[in-house]
Amino acid sequence: MKILFITILSLLLYTNHSFAIDNSFKIKKSKKNNLPLILKADEIEGDQILKTVNAKGNVEAIKDTTVIYADQINYNKINKKIIANGNIKIKNLEIGNLIANRIELDDDFKKGFFFNSKIYFNDGSYLFSPNISKKSESVTVLNDSIFSFCPNDAVKYNNDLAGKIKDFAVIKSKKITVDKDDSSIIAKNGILKIYNFPVLYSPYLKIAINSKKRQTGFLNPSYIQNTAYGIGIRTPFFLNINRSTDLIVDPITYLGNNQIIINNNFRHYTKYGKYNIGLELANNNYKTNPEKFTYNNSNKQIRWNLFGKGSFDFSKKLGLEYDLDMLSDRNYLRNYRFISPAFKLSKANLEYIDNREYISLKSIRIQELDNKDKEKSAQIILPSIDYYNESKPFFFKEKLTFNSNLTTLYRRSGLQYRRLSMIPQLKIPFNIKGNLFEISSKIQGDLYSLEQNNQEYDDSLSKNYKTFESNLKKELKISWNLPLLKKTSSSSFLIEPMFNFISSSTLKHNLIPNEDSSDSELTISNLFNSDRISGYDRNEAGQVINYGVKSSMFNKIGEFGAILGQSFRLKNNNRDVVIRGFSENNKSNIVGQTFYKANKYFFLSYQFQLDEASYKNDINQISNNINYGNFGTSINYLLIKKNINNTQKVEQVNISSSYKFYKSWKIQFAVRRDMVIKRNISRELNILRDGCCTEFSFSIREINTINLIKPQKSFNFNFTFKNL
Repeated sequence: MKILFITILSLLLYTNHSFAIDNSFKIKKSKKNNLPLILKADEIEGDQILKTVNAKGNVEAIKDTTVIYADQINYNKINKKIIANGNIKIKNLEIGNLIANRIELDDDFKKGFFFNSKIYFNDGSYLFSPNISKKSESVTVLNDSIFSFCPNDAVKYNNDLAGKIKDFAVIKSKKITVDKDDSSIIAKNGILKIYNFPVLYSPYLKIAINSKKRQTGFLNPSYIQNTAYGIGIRTPFFLNINRSTDLIVDPITYLGNNQIIINNNFRHYTKYGKYNIGLELANNNYKTNPEKFTYNNSNKQIRWNLFGKGSFDFSKKLGLEYDLDMLSDRNYLRNYRFISPAFKLSKANLEYIDNREYISLKSIRIQELDNKDKEKSAQIILPSIDYYNESKPFFFKEKLTFNSNLTTLYRRSGLQYRRLSMIPQLKIPFNIKGNLFEISSKIQGDLYSLEQNNQEYDDSLSKNYKTFESNLKKELKISWNLPLLKKTSSSSFLIEPMFNFISSSTLKHNLIPNEDSSDSELTISNLFNSDRISGYDRNEAGQVINYGVKSSMFNKIGEFGAILGQSFRLKNNNRDVVIRGFSENNKSNIVGQTFYKANKYFFLSYQFQLDEASYKNDINQISNNINYGNFGTSINYLLIKKNINNTQKVEQVNISSSYKFYKSWKIQFAVRRDMVIKRNISRELNILRDGCCTEFSFSIREINTINLIKPQKSFNFNFTFKNL
């Protein structure tokens, strides 16, 4: 809200005593502003005896971005008074317009009077007063005023409608004081009216106004209502500690449920970056209703959520990031945010990058939220150190790389795990008549130190591992691809056949614990990878041939693309981590993708797997995004058919869309549905309005995951005055 009408008054006529006989002249430069004021009129007269200047007819006074229009302006050098009469309009491009019948001001503009004044701001808000008194350079008093801080949107485009049509919210007050130095408006004996209907009387109301200076004080209040706790009031408070540091205390008080949630967020901007650290506290006093919550809640008197993010660049080579999110108990988010994630992750990462050298120091904490029996066996990684170094190309562009990782993992109950992995690798690329080849060879060595702890929570961690273990994996990889490009006057066409051969062996056996690897699936994105199992604890081993082709076409209507490929195992070393997509004869399904991309408005992709024997499309995934003007939608459909390798059919669809209408209104819809059991896993509807002075949102959310006995529904309503 641009309520700095004082600024309009302060930018008027900083002038010394001057006289002219022309109908266009410049008053001498002010000490406070080096730019002169330009006065234009049909007639300008100066009286040397009376020490006056009179300008009549279409008078314009121009200074900086401010223009004053009047029928007549009179300046008296003796009493140092400026008087303007008739159809006065003050125009400021940055703030708005002021209209008055008469103005009387001292020439230093520290004191003065405005009669029958109307102030219009660029955002549509306005201020009416029959009598405005400028007490000092920074303080102005308005009597019997009307302050429309939330007007009808039409007033923004046509100021003449102000007062003629109903505004959403106005304050009618006996006395309003505007203090530019304090950046505030103080209304005494004010009445808040909604659509001209009085709803609230306030003997004293202080409203912050726009200012470059940060101030301590209350921020925009909000009204909240949801099905879990009823009606709530949100009253955030901003504490300005210094130019780079502040604290926001954001309490939510639910009036009928004794529930209080206080969110505290500390922010600091430093020479090297920025960070925040927050603590949300809940008194846990709500009345439990089994119709609303279908799970066991915490009995703690005070529950909390510790959170924060930070990003620092200490130099061009060294940086630090952290993301903190910790909860007092696993049901905190279900109770207070109405969401149910499976886990929460807190992490910190210190990185050093110098040309071809990379060092990373990570710390990760996983908090289990889904399964109570696994809470104490959740991992804490402190630290995980990665090191990577790549040499410059030698005589035949060959390169040496060295990659290593050191990970130490703790649990409150379970296996204590430490591993050191080192991977030297040699890469030799070469080009023969457009055929691109690369030969690479690497060795992965792993050393383990293991220690058992209490195993009461997870039977899978109760194996009698040896104190020390080791592993050695050797790998040879040969790759070939041939990009072929053809251009015409209207399009470009690219086709690229690809092939690689991988031979690897490992000494690893199942007595080594698996902490960082999981089951994987063959896809078009990992078809040509030498190891399709992530992590270090498990590796894909054997002899494999991968082959495929990708093509694309570019023209004026967009990009068309297709990728197709298959993998074949010549020799396979069985592991306890499975790569889905292979049949018993070690030939994989045919994986592929087709897509069409039309600039930034439309994208359609179809990913599939064809059975290697019958060529049936066992796995299908369709993704679609449309963004055009005020409309946006995203659709994702997944179908995994039941077959020998997949005992259960999977069919899910995710749809989300949004539409913006009437300039400030927006509707959002999202649904995730399991088509097999014919159940909505989640669905949500949001209606939002971002007006010139208010924010409104209403949401309906339903979660029906497997771990809930019955669907959990929540309704949320939020209403905020921006300008209060």
